[in-house]
Amino acid sequence: AFRHLRVLDLHGELTLATDIRLFRSQLPPECLISITLGTTEAGTIFSWFVDESRFERSVVPVGYLFPGKAIAILLEDGSPAGIGEVGELFVRGQLALGSWEGGQVTGFRFFRDPADPAARIYQTGDLIRLRADGLAEFVGRKSRQIKIRGLWADLGEIESALRSAPGVRDAVVVVQSLEDEADTLAAFVAADKDRPPGFIAMLRKSIVAATAEHMAPSSITVLEEIPRLPNYKPDLTRLDALANRRKSGDTGL
Repeated sequence: AFRHLRVLDLHGELTLATDIRLFRSQLPPECLISITLGTTEAGTIFSWFVDESRFERSVVPVGYLFPGKAIAILLEDGSPAGIGEVGELFVRGQLALGSWEGGQVTGFRFFRDPADPAARIYQTGDLIRLRADGLAEFVGRKSRQIKIRGLWADLGEIESALRSAPGVRDAVVVVQSLEDEADTLAAFVAADKDRPPGFIAMLRKSIVAATAEHMAPSSITVLEEIPRLPNYKPDLTRLDALANRRKSGDTGL
């Protein structure tokens, strides 16, 4: 069915190297694969034609800055993120009039540019890491930042660290919030069957090395596949139920 396909254009938040390998196994050799990251409010922000030789992690870069766009990647304190640092993406130029909220246009996430009062800036809520070669990597959504024992943790960063570990095909991290107990993190990974001894301990070390000690999940469960909804997003309701069953002592998956 794909033998005449010339370009496969992927839009969305995250593409894995394993996804690209699957596509390549079915596409004609001359077919190009492009990845685009943008928002409804700001249009296309990053894009590129995928070059597998440029992959450094299990997550595929979303591309180079799109012509005509100006961005800032800012840390939590508002300072610019350095190369390799994760920060929130802000966009200037060619923006929508506003966001559609409750049946009307609002200025939610739109701000005046301090450097140019006539211009506006859009706060995307996307967490981005810029590489030294100019390629950008999508890490996650700022809305997925939570506090664990008083310290900030980013679920997207933990998932990225897990996906980069040998033998891991996919990963999802959820928050367990039980009454009268502190919030904890539960990770679920889809992994190869021929896992080495001490696989879970290795995953914990990988997370700590890539993030921080407090971001290591309280539990890591290996599944054959991550349960997903028809739109391919993780089935968080099912994963929450699995996490709570494990915490209550029922480990049947």
